[in-house]
Amino acid sequence: MRPLALPQRKDARLLIEVLADARRAGSLDLSQWDKTVRLARNAELLAVLDDRIRTVDAGARIPPCVAAHLLGSRTIATHRRQIGLHLVDSIGRLLGGHGFSPVLLKGAGYIAQGLPMSRGRLFDDIDILVPRPELDAVEKLLMAQGWKTEKPDPYDQRYYRDWSHELPPMRHPDFAMQLDVHHTIVPVTSRGNPDPARLFRNAIPSGRSPWLVLSPEDQVLHASAHLFLDSDCTNRLRELIDIDGLVRAHQTRTNFWGAIVDGAEAHGLGRYFWYAMRFVTSWLNTPVPDDLFARMRPFEPPYAVRRLIERATSTSILPFDPDGHPDTARTLSHRMMTIRAALLRMPLPLLAYHAMHKAIRQKAVRESKQPNAPRDHSPPPGRPSPPPGNEPRVALHDT
Repeated sequence: MRPLALPQRKDARLLIEVLADARRAGSLDLSQWDKTVRLARNAELLAVLDDRIRTVDAGARIPPCVAAHLLGSRTIATHRRQIGLHLVDSIGRLLGGHGFSPVLLKGAGYIAQGLPMSRGRLFDDIDILVPRPELDAVEKLLMAQGWKTEKPDPYDQRYYRDWSHELPPMRHPDFAMQLDVHHTIVPVTSRGNPDPARLFRNAIPSGRSPWLVLSPEDQVLHASAHLFLDSDCTNRLRELIDIDGLVRAHQTRTNFWGAIVDGAEAHGLGRYFWYAMRFVTSWLNTPVPDDLFARMRPFEPPYAVRRLIERATSTSILPFDPDGHPDTARTLSHRMMTIRAALLRMPLPLLAYHAMHKAIRQKAVRESKQPNAPRDHSPPPGRPSPPPGNEPRVALHDT
């Protein structure tokens, strides 16, 4: 099986190549840096790129104007990290000592473990995992401390509590980050049925009491499912970088690959893991055993399906073009991947009901915004209308 080709978009291909081998950064000219910096910022990977450049001692060859952008991204990432860890410690003090050990997921978990791939990683929320029987008690503890739901609508509450894998997102007036409280790692209505008991049984200490983190193999499986099952399928290059970083951090553990293949089968996440390994080995040169794809053959999709998903993902996963050029292929790929994710996350009758409800609600919102009478957009007296074709434009500058 031949490796996947890198994206056709030159700017995205260059960003991926520099992330995979930061030594290439020293050979970029200013025009390439202009696009790379803005594209990396769109992908929330600029601080990660900065860390990789400094790790390979390529910083001396970076133009000063580019170095200033990298320093700014590093400062933002450091500040975000401090905010996140403060919130993690605050919630840890609240939930500790209640008969169970909460689990940190995704970005906060990577940082708590001190994984190399967490350096420069931006995150906007804290994701935690608690046993489902403890969900009501945890929610009451949080609400007693000032946390409030961001989804007060009754239908949204039902969606999260009955069909999703988490409580409705929560906010606190004293904290800048959102809190997501999970009881499993994929929606309960989705294809694939992760075993929460196995997740908790295999969880390991994070190094930051009282928090645990998922086992190394479950971290990779969770990241893979999050990328290839999530309903928002655009601009997800950061998740691919996460998967590559997790594999590189954990690959030397005893029986890591055997445990991850077994876990993929036990949790019903093998297909997502297969796609993840296909992309990271092709695009990022992630080291894997020679026989990995042979061991994953039961997870491999049919050829026609594989080619379709690979082509769509290769387009939709990329960060937005910072110059805003129209991209029909990206639009079509995004729509296809969104429909696919919806079909994977909900059985068809429930999906039809959910889509109908959303359409009715969106129509009601649009109608509520309609003006009661047409507005008069004619210019004030004494000011002539601009001639056709000479409407003023707003200049957009990268800052």
